[in-house]
Amino acid sequence: MGEGRVDDVTTHPATSAMVERYVAWYDRHFDPAWADILLAAPDASGNCMPWAFVLPKTSADVIAVGRAIQSTIFLSAGNITHTPLYGHLIALGVLTAAETRNARPHYATNAMAYRDMIASNGRFLTFCGGAPVIGQRMQPNPIDRVSVKRVSENDKGMMVRGRLGMHTSPAYAEDVYVGALTGLEIEGHPVGFIVPVNAPGVAVARGV
Repeated sequence: MGEGRVDDVTTHPATSAMVERYVAWYDRHFDPAWADILLAAPDASGNCMPWAFVLPKTSADVIAVGRAIQSTIFLSAGNITHTPLYGHLIALGVLTAAETRNARPHYATNAMAYRDMIASNGRFLTFCGGAPVIGQRMQPNPIDRVSVKRVSENDKGMMVRGRLGMHTSPAYAEDVYVGALTGLEIEGHPVGFIVPVNAPGVAVARGV
């Protein structure tokens, strides 16, 4: 809009209405009219976990999660799809991939720990496929037509550098899942990773 950086997404007129929609999503969990749709049965301590953050273990769980999704996005005719529940689904997908694709056990352990963290605090995770943006795809050298390049690797992990285009809810995200379209691999497995938007070395640029 040509106004420069948004300092506070909760008050700026271009972003505050969406913030209110996200707030309403959380508030419905305290509304008795929504309890049967959004909350699982009480546990031994009487606490009710939102279906949005349940780790499904039965077909009934999956159906209940699906009903919560359907009921939530119906209110906007599907135009506001990225409720915080969506981030948890990303975390579940990462966990499932780690458990079913013969990755080393510590990857599944890390994925479960991140899923548990998302479920406990509702941290806002968004998605980026990892494919190169148009400027990168037009590079004359084929090896430069990628979004992210491996810089180094050690026993603590891999260091990468590059530029990625965001897909959903970038103004509100706390973490970003970068998918396997980067082309990076570890031990023959496609790499996906999650990075906090305010992590050291991460810069967030305004789109043109």
